[in-house]
Amino acid sequence: MNGVTTTHVWDGASIVLELNTNGAVFNRFDRSSHGQLIRSEHHGFYLFNARGDVVQRVDVQGVILHTYRYDKAFGVEQNPNVNNTNPFRFAGEYYDRETGTIYLRARNYNPRTGRFTQPDPHWNIGNMIFGSDPVRWNERLSDPLGLNTYTLKPDIHAIMQSGNLYVYCINNPIMFIDPSGEAIITTLLVAAAVGAVFSGGFRIRRNMVEGSAWHTGVLRSMLGGGVAGAISVVPIPGVRKFAAATIMGATGNVAGQLVVGEINSVNDVVSALNAGAAAGILGHGAATLMGNAYRSYFKSLTRAQQRASLKRIGTITNRELTAIRQEINRGLTNARLEELVRRYGWEVVVSAVVSSTTTAAQN
Repeated sequence: MNGVTTTHVWDGASIVLELNTNGAVFNRFDRSSHGQLIRSEHHGFYLFNARGDVVQRVDVQGVILHTYRYDKAFGVEQNPNVNNTNPFRFAGEYYDRETGTIYLRARNYNPRTGRFTQPDPHWNIGNMIFGSDPVRWNERLSDPLGLNTYTLKPDIHAIMQSGNLYVYCINNPIMFIDPSGEAIITTLLVAAAVGAVFSGGFRIRRNMVEGSAWHTGVLRSMLGGGVAGAISVVPIPGVRKFAAATIMGATGNVAGQLVVGEINSVNDVVSALNAGAAAGILGHGAATLMGNAYRSYFKSLTRAQQRASLKRIGTITNRELTAIRQEINRGLTNARLEELVRRYGWEVVVSAVVSSTTTAAQN
């Protein structure tokens, strides 16, 4: 820049050294074993927000050296200092001061236009409609010729992304991030991480107040907080924002309790089924059908069997989840519910409905 040549030395996909025109090292970037940027010899330690943007640099004493603020979510830095030579800023990636673009691994991103400067290399004619992991609808295993027939379900995110190969985060960087330049990540994951940290922190404080070992129940609390945090940011198409937040907030709480094994009554299970109806996984009639049927089943069990049934809810494989959701999508009748229960058991069927609420906006 300005006639000065800087050479970068890479360790895999990460810049670790900067060399001057004479080939001498003038800056070193320390990273974790996973490639996470930690510090720079010249710029201090890096602090990040939940999205992965550099928001501050501090020295070894914790004194703030510089604070970064970005306009909205597309990464335009507010009031940039022309003398600031730190190259890592928005998204925690390399900022080229000469071109004003950010290196996002697979391609370069221009925050001023909100667009990449190269097309997305991920999409092709084979995945731009149904996505890279197609979901089958209406699969039938009893074809007279012994063949499986099914319909592939269009993936709205794949269609939106592949429809414009230069767009950043399908024009919604509030809901998504793109750390690699070729694959967006939903902020569900970010919310899950934040939820886990807060839940774990509150549990540690509670343990200290009660005089318990600090680590008691921390992992369970973090897991539940992560699930609840993730679900609470899922939008429901066609539902206004306030209602969506109310519905999914409740759903997140129920699902989080399920994961950590704190559902301890048949009423909690029915509430979870109703939450599935609110999220659009079941119709209200189907939720009532399942709730009443599960109550009848639950009453037929001994106390020990009831406890075992509640404990098993929340355990389900991806294969079971996919198969049960496909059947539910076809419409839940008494006969279909009886067949699902016969094949998988009540606990797995209920788990599929509750787990499905976490992906309501994606399916």
